[in-house]
Amino acid sequence: MPKILLPVGRMIGGSNYEPQKQFNDDGTPQIDIKTGLQSERFNIGLAIPKKEQHWNQSEWGAKIYAIGVGAYPALVTTPSFSWKITDGDSPIPNKKGRRPCDQQGYPGHWVLWFSQSWAPVLVDREKQPIVQPGVIMPGDWIQVNAVVEANKPHAGRAHTPGVYLNPEVIVHIGYHREGRIITSSVNLNEIEVGAGGLPEGVLSAPAAYNPAQAVHNPAQAAYNSAPAAYNSAQAAHNPAPAAYNSAPAPNHEYYQTSEPVLTALAGTFTYQQYRASGWTDDTLRAAGYLV
Repeated sequence: MPKILLPVGRMIGGSNYEPQKQFNDDGTPQIDIKTGLQSERFNIGLAIPKKEQHWNQSEWGAKIYAIGVGAYPALVTTPSFSWKITDGDSPIPNKKGRRPCDQQGYPGHWVLWFSQSWAPVLVDREKQPIVQPGVIMPGDWIQVNAVVEANKPHAGRAHTPGVYLNPEVIVHIGYHREGRIITSSVNLNEIEVGAGGLPEGVLSAPAAYNPAQAVHNPAQAAYNSAPAAYNSAQAAHNPAPAAYNSAPAPNHEYYQTSEPVLTALAGTFTYQQYRASGWTDDTLRAAGYLV
């Protein structure tokens, strides 16, 4: 079986971990003639940056093209020949009505789709096996060592002249600067995000924490992992930091530590946290937090 090590590209769809149920063009389940059950296959999409006018002008493409020509010399130029390779800039809709040029990760690439009934071998750049699920996901950079064969007729099966692309080994090269791709059957280009305008006060990032606002909105305390500095003017109205945690009511018990002893009123914060936030022993005692 011919094997081809493809250039590094971006995984733009499919799964290395979960097989997908297969359907016929009319939407009916595709049945495996051996098991009588609906077929399931691992489908992986790989986008390789375009450098040529046609994919068969590349080193890897010429090898795939030769396999197709060797099996079907009179059919390789027909539109129905199944190369499993798509021009990512094409505006021509596929069988599902989707244009390649509209799909994330497609433009500017040759897109190869691999399919097989068994899970591919996954390794890192040191060729060490990857056994944890979810390591290689759509959007990541990968390299595929593929098995390429002509799609020959089999008794009892529908047949389309073309080639098979099986992902024998997938190497995880790294992560893409644009992040991962969330694959979906929904055309996200049809969703007008923010249509009708945004309400006043919508921010693109969380607002900076303002201790002064905590008096009126204790929920904002989640923005601050340490108690606010002691303010004698606020102490009468805001018994912070007790309001920031779920400490039990005062019971006159003390926490025994090697540091100065805090009372139960001090909540779950440590003496060092108070000091780092600007509290002194005198202000701690005045608030009833220090023995």
